Amino acid sequence: MRLQHAGEGKAGQLCAKIDPRPYQVIVDQVELDESTIQQRQAELHAAQVNLDYTDIVSPVDGTVVARNITLGQTVAMAELRPISAPDGAQRPADDVGGAASPPSDASPRGR
Repeated sequence: MRLQHAGEGKAGQLCAKIDPRPYQVIVDQVELDESTIQQRQAELHAAQVNLDYTDIVSPVDGTVVARNITLGQTVAMAELRPISAPDGAQRPADDVGGAASPPSDASPRGR
């Protein structure tokens, strides 16, 4: 007790102190839980971003001029090269292994 019986007190003056340790433990645990929740939310967000990148879509309309990957192949971002060109666009020779366009007698395979 900070104040004596019949002693004078002022507004805001500490009158008594209760042991704060049990309450501090609870506050610390809740803060830890909140930190864990934020970490798990960040992990969830990163996993969702990676999941969203599992579908690779064409950014343009066009004709496929090369296929640089095969079914079952593991693909990383650094390995991807353009595999299509917009309709009417100049197709670089190195995208199709040295030919500017497929031979006229080329037929679709493996559908």
